[in-house]
Amino acid sequence: MSLILLDIINFKNTKDVILDFYYNNYKYLLEYEHNIDKYWLINDILLYIKKIRIDLYIKMNKLYNINSIHKNKIHNQFILFWGKLKPEDRIGFLPKKLEKES
Repeated sequence: MSLILLDIINFKNTKDVILDFYYNNYKYLLEYEHNIDKYWLINDILLYIKKIRIDLYIKMNKLYNINSIHKNKIHNQFILFWGKLKPEDRIGFLPKKLEKES
């Protein structure tokens, strides 16, 4: 299989797993704030990117003005940031107990 196809498969599989994980962890807060699970997910992804690839974090901050994230549709932000990660980085972001599901 080509690398691009493997990346797409990894993106899809890990996306579904991580969205379900965050939804299940924050669903009790959803009645108070819409999309709170995705806001926490975006925050954690950005901290992870900053930790593993500061160069990517700086570039993304310049291009997308991370500080104005609340102005954009949160799901689109998630897709954008998740797509910037390499397959091995996406798997590394998953909690250890979820890595087998991806």
